[in-house]
Amino acid sequence: MPTLTGDIDPSELGRTLMHEHVIMLGSGGVIREWPALFDRDAAIATSIERMAQLAASGVDSLVEMTTFDLGRDIEATAEVARASSVNIIACTGVWLAAPPMMKRYSASQIADAFVGDIVDGISGTDLRAGIIKVATDETVDDLNRLLLSAAAEAHRRTGTPIGTHSNAPAGSGARQQDVLEEFGVDLSRVLIGHCSDTSDLDYLRGLMQRGSYIGIDRFGLDRIPSTGEDLLSTAERVAVIADLCRDGFANRIVLSHDANCVHMGIVHRDAVDEALPNWHHLHIQEEVLPALLDAGVTQADIDTMLVDNPRTFFAQATPY
Repeated sequence: MPTLTGDIDPSELGRTLMHEHVIMLGSGGVIREWPALFDRDAAIATSIERMAQLAASGVDSLVEMTTFDLGRDIEATAEVARASSVNIIACTGVWLAAPPMMKRYSASQIADAFVGDIVDGISGTDLRAGIIKVATDETVDDLNRLLLSAAAEAHRRTGTPIGTHSNAPAGSGARQQDVLEEFGVDLSRVLIGHCSDTSDLDYLRGLMQRGSYIGIDRFGLDRIPSTGEDLLSTAERVAVIADLCRDGFANRIVLSHDANCVHMGIVHRDAVDEALPNWHHLHIQEEVLPALLDAGVTQADIDTMLVDNPRTFFAQATPY
């Protein structure tokens, strides 16, 4: 499987955070158009320092889920990876800021672009993607269905697994499963992301019973900074995991924060850091894992969620 520093076997992933970000330039292309607005060297230095802290905490690998419409700088992220011992897996695909012009293309044409990122490299580099990201908000509209179908085709052609951004309170993960399954995707090769935004256990069990992994992957993000919308607290998310582990679902759960080292789309970063002091890449290692143990989750289940499940998820990467 590809990382930004070369191919590794999934058995080498170790303890893995499955939905994170390193450098995000923000949507809209502002930084690409006016690069003088971005201190690239400082962003890389900050990210290298954060990755060193992450490695020292015991994390071995990180899945970097910044797509082009979130403002990916793949070469800067690769520079961070080369200066770090953390394996960084890049994504191809599209988030929620997909330009409407993408509707001009067929699913196969978009799938060709995704496959190019996987097989040849991203943005003219030899830096290859190891996961396909798609995103669905409350509903699957025509553009979203097109992108889901393109992801399904690219996945089946390459075997590269799919990870999603979903709106858990709206139940959109189940709608993602419906569309992906319609286009022939084996749902055990799909990770439904941001399931930590709901405590509806029946909904979460349903996603896993259909075969998918779920991401309890927004630890520390207790509210959306731009809107003030409250999300679940760390304690509530820990309780959800404890309940699901007691039900025997540890083998379908992965953990993460959806955090970042540098996000140029967050204008008032100091205010965000003050409001969300635990929204960083070390929160799981430092606070969440002890809380899980206190809630009755076993060390074996923690190892399953952080080590075994990522390894199994990526080890399935064969075309079909």
